[in-house]
Amino acid sequence: MKLDDLRERMLKYEPENEEAAMLYEELEASYQQLLAMSEQLTHTENKYGLLIQNMRDIVWIMDPSGKIHFINSIVSELLGYSAEEMLGHYLYEYMCPLHEYKTGFCKDVVGLMAIKEFERQEMWMLHRDGNTRKVLEVNSKHYFVEDTLVEIQGVGRDITERIQIERRINKKNKHMRFIHDISATIN
Repeated sequence: MKLDDLRERMLKYEPENEEAAMLYEELEASYQQLLAMSEQLTHTENKYGLLIQNMRDIVWIMDPSGKIHFINSIVSELLGYSAEEMLGHYLYEYMCPLHEYKTGFCKDVVGLMAIKEFERQEMWMLHRDGNTRKVLEVNSKHYFVEDTLVEIQGVGRDITERIQIERRINKKNKHMRFIHDISATIN
């Protein structure tokens, strides 16, 4: 029912009632405030929603069990899955099962996220093609409602190239140390 319709109906029943007219005026002012706040909220949601969708990092929200409730669309570029197909699935389903973590298997890592927040934690993800692995540097935060953990918010940055470069540098360093040791022995 629209506000004007409500006013007409009120005036039919109580055309001379000043109190009803005043109540209507208060109701109309409150309604206008609500509309303005709703407009502002929609604008803010659109603005920050667009910011998250345009990020080059994967942003996700999952429940404490690890089930994904939101993930931004960059995941399709990095891992080959659409955001829609990942919703309702568990984060550990997309982790590389061949990688050995200090804390256990993929499911254990995601379970640990419900216990502690991650800061710069490496997570090895498996691309949809089944061969390519991506390394994400993950930061996570817990979101509580009345002391109950309700969701885990995570951000993962693709550091695969950095890891590959570090490995090549380490390999070259070992090679250089070997040459240095041989040279020292000959001298």
